[in-house]
Amino acid sequence: MDHMRLHPVGEVAKTLHTAGTELRYLLPYSPDMNPIEMLWSKAKALFRKWECRDAALLPKTVSCALLCVSQRDCVGWF
Repeated sequence: MDHMRLHPVGEVAKTLHTAGTELRYLLPYSPDMNPIEMLWSKAKALFRKWECRDAALLPKTVSCALLCVSQRDCVGWF
């Protein structure tokens, strides 16, 4: 688990313990161990490539970038 303050640690820890799973924290900043960092790295590369400079187009640009993330990408990040 990462260190995001919004994560309800008590509830998560209780649920994991009930399931017989150990809760482990990532290092405070470890992009190589945090798959979401890899996803946004790919998305940001596409944003730069597409040179989206219009705020009105941003939601569509983000949507298209996320659609470019393949199942193979996701498997490779874990």
